[in-house]
Amino acid sequence: MAAWSGFKPVTVTQPGERERNGYGSQRTMRGPTGAVVEEVVGWDPPHSCRYRVIAGSPFVEHQGELQLEPRKGGTELTWRIRFRPKVPGTGTVLRALLERMLHDALSRKLKPLIESTRRDAIER
Repeated sequence: MAAWSGFKPVTVTQPGERERNGYGSQRTMRGPTGAVVEEVVGWDPPHSCRYRVIAGSPFVEHQGELQLEPRKGGTELTWRIRFRPKVPGTGTVLRALLERMLHDALSRKLKPLIESTRRDAIER
């Protein structure tokens, strides 16, 4: 996550029940505005992961779900996030900012990282 998310470092602060990054795990991510702590509340690799932010979020009840679907020649990622703004009436603006930040991180950082890793694996 540190390579593409804008958070550095990203540290597992509590391992999951069965897998290090699995159900029950917690990770602390440091960003420009401080630390955010996530807890994994659903884990079905390689298909999905659900999490909730338990500290440091600018939102109330911040939850997310990532779903991966095989597609011809690749994988489709669907990332759903639910939250309530701490300040009433700011949800639309916060949603637009979050969408832009995630789009940039996924398309300009994560996708090239995955593609280069995939090319390296094919070349071996």
